[in-house]
Amino acid sequence: AVHRPGLDLLDELLRSEHTPYIQDRLALLLEPFPDRADWRALDFGCGAGGSSTVLARLGIGHIIGVDLVNDYAAIWRRRLEEAGYAEVGTFVHSGESLRLPFRDGSFDAVFLNGVLEHLVPEERRDLLAEARRLVRVGGYLFISETPNRWFPRNSHNKTWFSEMLPLNLAAHYVARFGMRRDFPVKGRTVLYRTGFRGLSVRQIRRFLGSNMSLVPSSERVSELEFTLPRTPFDASEGRARAGGKLWQGVRRLARFGGIPPGYLAPHLNLVFQKSDHA
Repeated sequence: AVHRPGLDLLDELLRSEHTPYIQDRLALLLEPFPDRADWRALDFGCGAGGSSTVLARLGIGHIIGVDLVNDYAAIWRRRLEEAGYAEVGTFVHSGESLRLPFRDGSFDAVFLNGVLEHLVPEERRDLLAEARRLVRVGGYLFISETPNRWFPRNSHNKTWFSEMLPLNLAAHYVARFGMRRDFPVKGRTVLYRTGFRGLSVRQIRRFLGSNMSLVPSSERVSELEFTLPRTPFDASEGRARAGGKLWQGVRRLARFGGIPPGYLAPHLNLVFQKSDHA
């Protein structure tokens, strides 16, 4: 993948310090779980500590951070320490495998925040199977900040309808009209690492299987997807008004179709609970 040091650093700081980025949505997803202080949670794809810091701030009692980039370990630990949560977090080196060094049912909750869209399809399948294995029966899988395949604008590359195009054509379209001038146009894995292909709820449910049930979430989570921009660079009164009107239209459309409005939001923010049947 192409690394952009300045932009990547800014993004990482916004994730933990600018609450509209991930904290406000995660707070709503976690609101129904007052016992989360007792949880042992896995934050897979924790990066340099942005999401783990937010989870600690929202009251998760014990967080295990895992990232395939093990060089993040020292930064991750320091960020939690500086935020006052040194005793809450542990970083575990995983190597490059999606088969993680934990026993079945090791966690009360697994968090995948902005992770799945950066994986090729077979990695998505394998990671979701691993997450299902690691969650205890009765525990929860949180999937958040993943671009919705069926929303017409991709949040990573800022292009319209690129999700609807074949892979190679989409790559050239995004390279020409997207926000990144260095966007790659060749290499399947490199392309997916950019996050330019989202997922649908149906795809995720198919990968997870029948013993992972979708837990209803507050409509407020979906509303924020339209009315609360993630970064300060995207915020404006005009955009807020337009987002509010779009939300009302999407809400009516979802009710007409008999589906949760989150299925039509720009990003998927989902909670699944594991049952004991296969």
